[in-house]
Amino acid sequence: MGNLMAVDFYKIFRTKSFYVIGAILLAITVLNSAVICSGYIWAYEEQLSNMANTASSFGSSFGNAWSIIFSSFSNISSLVAMMSILFMCSEFSFGTMKNIASKGYSRMGIYLSKFLISALCLCIYFILTFITSFVTCVVVVGNRVPNFFKLPTHMFLPLFFIFLFLLVDISFALMISSLVKKSGQAIATYIVPTLIANILLSILDINLFKNILKTDFRLSDYVYTSCLSEVLRYNLITQMCYNDILRYSLVALVFLLVTMLVGIYFFKRRDI
Repeated sequence: MGNLMAVDFYKIFRTKSFYVIGAILLAITVLNSAVICSGYIWAYEEQLSNMANTASSFGSSFGNAWSIIFSSFSNISSLVAMMSILFMCSEFSFGTMKNIASKGYSRMGIYLSKFLISALCLCIYFILTFITSFVTCVVVVGNRVPNFFKLPTHMFLPLFFIFLFLLVDISFALMISSLVKKSGQAIATYIVPTLIANILLSILDINLFKNILKTDFRLSDYVYTSCLSEVLRYNLITQMCYNDILRYSLVALVFLLVTMLVGIYFFKRRDI
């Protein structure tokens, strides 16, 4: 396993996709953070001119740099999934997967090595996004908005769940790659069902559960993509309650376990 990870570690940092996706991610993060920061400055100046006596509370009332940083993490999801798909599928396309398997390594070990190296890339992208977004906020806003860089008291638990849901996304992407060996088809298979699932979940939540069954139950509350969006939007504003912590934990662990087991099962059975 250690040798496999060393080889995959060497491979991933020699692939152009790792650097291209990283550059795209950083560019999007800078643009996203700069635009939102400009909006905050404009809103603050409007409030300052219209309600000078309450302007000092702007940072805590409408959000701050940390909410912008959290919104930047949403850019990682699809990009790191594409990187994982390209990493796995390129091994099939170039025949290196067959060479690795012929050396006596177990297929489970090969699959887990891909997952762990993809998780390492996620760590790198995660840290780079955090730093890039923060630096952009400092450059654009500076000290023009009061309380803009005030550290939230409950930031680290949401950060943990964001990272956990992104790991689930990597596992889902690798599962798709084990089913579809071609990178283009795998990316399409990853994107299209995700978009369709989100639309269907919204339809079911509104039309079936809310309008017909007259219940507050939401199926989307138990899908990892919706949980990730929820953490990114809300959990810097209000402290995460016990029920949400339990729900996020169960959703992440179930999806991670299922996608991992399905991916390993089909990877073992397919001809590589």
